[in-house]
Order: sequence, then structure tokens, then C-alpha cells
Amino acid sequence: MSKISKIIIFFFVITSALSGQIELSETLYNISVVGAIKNPGVYRLFPTSRISEAISMANYVAPVIVDGEIVQQEIELTRSSFRNIILKRQDEEIKLDLQKFFLLGCESENPYIQDGDLIIVPAIQKEVFIFGSVNKPGNYELINDDRILNIVDLALGLQESAFLEECLIIRYVENGSKFVEISINLMIALSDHSSEENLLLEHGDRIYIKSLPDYHPDKSVIVSGEVNYPEIYPIDGLTTNFSEILKKAEIKPEISDLENAIFVRKSISKEIDPEFERLKLISPTEMTFLEYEYFKAKIRDYQGKFSINLQLALDNPYSEKDVLLKDEDFIYIPQKELTVTISGKVTNPGLVNFRYGMNYLDYINCAGGYAWRAKKNKVRLIKGKTGIWLKPDKDTIVEPGDEIFVPEKPEYNYWTITKETIVVLSQIATLFLVIQNASTK
Repeated sequence: MSKISKIIIFFFVITSALSGQIELSETLYNISVVGAIKNPGVYRLFPTSRISEAISMANYVAPVIVDGEIVQQEIELTRSSFRNIILKRQDEEIKLDLQKFFLLGCESENPYIQDGDLIIVPAIQKEVFIFGSVNKPGNYELINDDRILNIVDLALGLQESAFLEECLIIRYVENGSKFVEISINLMIALSDHSSEENLLLEHGDRIYIKSLPDYHPDKSVIVSGEVNYPEIYPIDGLTTNFSEILKKAEIKPEISDLENAIFVRKSISKEIDPEFERLKLISPTEMTFLEYEYFKAKIRDYQGKFSINLQLALDNPYSEKDVLLKDEDFIYIPQKELTVTISGKVTNPGLVNFRYGMNYLDYINCAGGYAWRAKKNKVRLIKGKTGIWLKPDKDTIVEPGDEIFVPEKPEYNYWTITKETIVVLSQIATLFLVIQNASTK
């Protein structure tokens, strides 16, 4: 065959194909969509369209322009069924379950259209709810002969954590005024779909798939501060001790301060103290002495903080001095702080090196002594470990991390005080004269 002949045949084939595509593109089928949809009517679609595309077109609502802005129209309509679709094709009536197509990929439930098809979309009549250890919990439309495994399939199957020996179904009876609990064995239902355990469902049933207790528990603790490996560590919540985690984190012994380490149990810190919440709603002037003291203590309190010597826990692993860790526990190892903070009315406020045996007066002297207007009788020692305020004396022990606070005397305007005193005395004198005159009459 000559080259010219091949070229002629090639162009003939291409031309035929293009003309076929043009002819196909001009072919449209008339499809009628009626029922619980937003825009029932007749639609023209390409032969390659499926039933679901026709329904989507009938449910589409075009936006409108209001005052120059595009606004999506809202049309109230009974919810459309996707599991009870009726396709009338010539003399045949076909029932379709589009949800099986969308969730499970069953193409037979969403066939291609044919010219003259009539699609009837009913409203949802029955529903069930499934939750627990399934991959897609939620509401599902119920059709005739649906059993529990049909709904499990629509929920994309069971999770690995599902407890198969007991599935609970809540069924409402007596017109919904009461309910009964039905327990079934999913393991039997899965092995034999025709068994009674694969229960026939009713409208309003609530299916609860239980989970295996402590299945792959996702529990962890946080370790930060002066350790080589500060990070989140998984625990089993049953046997993991404090000493185990700190060995993994590797404490830096030369700079870490275990005595002042912070260990907080977050689960406790979330607990609500009803008495503290009550006191927060009233004025301190309305509190009794004990209530006010309790309120102050709770404000200073670090809720959930453990009182524990971490060094003893490390030296005595798995003893009563060690602690069994729980989910969300937080461990912070601070750097050794060999200083004492001096603040307030001193000559040179700031940090002073800690020295054993020195009392609060010695540290104030190291900071240059009292400054002008220092209120010496109101000096307070704030403990670094607890945050408690103490009124120190010469025998009070000062520890690294503590703070010594020297307050300032309030300023007085003696001329103002004198004037106010004179006014008060004159009022008293006037009142005395009035009483005296009244008594002589």
C-alpha cells in the first residue's frame, strides 16, 4: 500500500471518529425526575449519565442576585430518600439503593440512564442510628428487610476495637413512650447471616457497638525540663511507674533539681471544687474567717500537684515512694537554682547567691540593706517550692529558690490628715452642744 493511500485511510478514520463524537455529543435523553426533590421535571442528559446525576440536577437550586450579591436560595423540603429510589423503565419497575453505590461502590444500584426513564424519589420514612465501634457512625435510612449487618455495612464496617459478643439495641415500644434493650451476639451474626442474632431492624432502633475495654489504650505522660530526652512517653496506665519514665528521659544529674520538680496530675486539676466555686461568687467581706483562709489557700494552690520527693522515687523504684503514672500526667524537672530573690524596698533588689545558715536579714544585707520607706515589720518570705507566704524570724530557714519581699510604707499627707481631724472634732463638738442644749430644756 502506497504512502498516499495510508494517509487517506488515516484521515478517514480520524474524520469518522470525530463525526461520531459530534453525533454522540448532540444526543440527549429525556429523563423525568419526580417526588421529594427541589425541582421535579424533565431533564435532558447525555447517555453516559447515571441515575444519581439526574437526581442531583433535580435537587440543584441556582443562586439569585439580591442587591448585587449572590445569595443561595433555601427551599424547605422533606428529606429525599436515597435507598428507596424507584426507576420506571418501559414496562419495568426497578428499586435502587443509591447509598450502597455511594458508600459501598455497588454500580448495579446506580445504572446508566435510558431515554424516557422515570425516576421517583420518595421521602425518608424510617431511620435507625448506629454508634460506637463502627467506622462511620450516624443516622441511616431503613428499608424493608434491613438487618443489623446491613446497617453495619453502610457504616463502613466494624472497628478492630469492636466487642462482638454483645451488641446493644434500644427499641422504642408503646408509641415511643417506653423502650426495651435487646442484646445480640455479633460474632454469631457474622458467621451466619440467617441467624436470629442478625436482628431484623425497626424504625427508631438505636444500635450501640461496644468497644473492648482498654483496647490499644492511647495514654501518655509529658516529661520536660532538665532531661536529655524531653518528650511525650506512652504508658499502659496500669503498670508504668514514675521511675521507669525518668530513666527513659535520662535526668541531667549535674544541673537538675529533683527536690523542686513539679509533678502534676491533669485529671485531678480538671476536677471542680464546689466550695471554691461558691466562694468565687461572693465578696471577701461576706466570708467567715475560715472561708477566707480557705479561699486564699486555694488561689495559691497548684491543683493536681503531687507532694512527692522524686529523688526518693528514683532511689526506691516500685516501692510506696514511687508513683503509678496516669494518662496526661506532667513532669517538669527544673534547673538547680542556687539563688534567693530579694525584691521590694531594698537598695539592690535581685538575686543573691544561696549560702547555708544565712537567715532573711543576712540576705537583705547582701542586697544593700533596707531602702527608704521600707516596712520592716511586714517582710515576707515566699517559699519557692510551695508559694506559701511566711512572716520570717531569725530562725526561719531560707532555701534556694525562695524570695524575700520587703514592702513599702504607704505615704501620708499629714496636712490632709490634720484638716480631716479638725473637721471630725468640730462635728463632734457641734453634736455635743446640740445634745447639751436639748437636755437643759
